[in-house]
Amino acid sequence: MDIYDPSTGSYDVLNNCVYVANQYINQKMGDGKTVKGTGYVFEAKIPFKDLKGISNTSGQNISLENNNLWSGKLHVTGGSTGPVVLASTGFVIAIAAVLKYSGFSFKKRRTV
Repeated sequence: MDIYDPSTGSYDVLNNCVYVANQYINQKMGDGKTVKGTGYVFEAKIPFKDLKGISNTSGQNISLENNNLWSGKLHVTGGSTGPVVLASTGFVIAIAAVLKYSGFSFKKRRTV
């Protein structure tokens, strides 16, 4: 895969970052029916460090286009949340499990 930098006019070549395969996929027809067919699937895994001048924080604009494969452009805005979302979710699940299995209850207990 080549990365083009429009500000400098240079190309950087990345190896082993792209996968293209002809796979079975579900396709929606115009009348709403779903049929099983085949189509080409394109996957790209490009490290942020190889996108010069782009950080992995929010607010980034990245475009992907290739006139040899399709006529169009894929435009993405955003960035990596890093492990924050995953770690927060895991923490909430762990706390819920501890409370559930320790017998903790939010119900008021009557004292006699």
